Amino acid sequence: MSRRWIPWAAGAGAVAAGLGGVAIVRAATRDCSGATDDGGVVEGVPYLERMRGGAAPTERVPMVVILHPRDATPAGYAGGMNGIGRARLVVPQGAYDSPLGGYLWTPKGLKATVADGFDDDERRQWTDAVARLERFVTALARCRPTAGDPIVTGSSQGAEMALAMATLARRRVGGAVAVNGDMPTELWGRMAPTVMLNGTGDTTVPFATAKQHADMAIAAGAPLRFEAFPSSGHNLTGAQTSAWRARVGDFVAQQTSR
Repeated sequence: MSRRWIPWAAGAGAVAAGLGGVAIVRAATRDCSGATDDGGVVEGVPYLERMRGGAAPTERVPMVVILHPRDATPAGYAGGMNGIGRARLVVPQGAYDSPLGGYLWTPKGLKATVADGFDDDERRQWTDAVARLERFVTALARCRPTAGDPIVTGSSQGAEMALAMATLARRRVGGAVAVNGDMPTELWGRMAPTVMLNGTGDTTVPFATAKQHADMAIAAGAPLRFEAFPSSGHNLTGAQTSAWRARVGDFVAQQTSR
């Protein structure tokens, strides 16, 4: 991986030219016909929706968008994030079918992306994925009574997308929590308030590289906190899972008061 650091890069390049790094391809619509209390399809993105903390669907509460890992489905994550407070949990579906079952946010994982070189085509895949999510989140936040700005979170490839959203679509994001995630060096730049929770033994998303990126971002003034957890691989530890819920809950509390 190239170690070229781009302080406060626009990230989305030509896609976001003149938009302060916010990756917008076209404006989100106000069509809420595909949204229901359990989920639906908004901006072409299938999703599930669940309420947390005893909140009612008609209640104005923060929106938490959880992004599933590669080869997973929204159904596998719609039952999570209990104990985060009164919130609306939204679980969108990745854009690509996985040959292993489930869905992907981008065709290739981070390791393959880095190994092949982060060229214009790779950048386009990431910025397109962020633009798709940004349109979806923006439209759904208009369709639902939402307190503050949406919170994005995920693990593994879902964490990569949460970091990309926090960077390329930072004006739409109230906070991000990324678990065992990282991004290509070229995408790091200005970002929304973010917490990274990474396992020290992770080799799928190498811990040392993720920490190096975080350290550079923090040194450049990013509102980022990096937390390390002893681990023996890419799987989440119990401590990471507990911290994940707690950090999302912190952002929910912040957005509730807005």
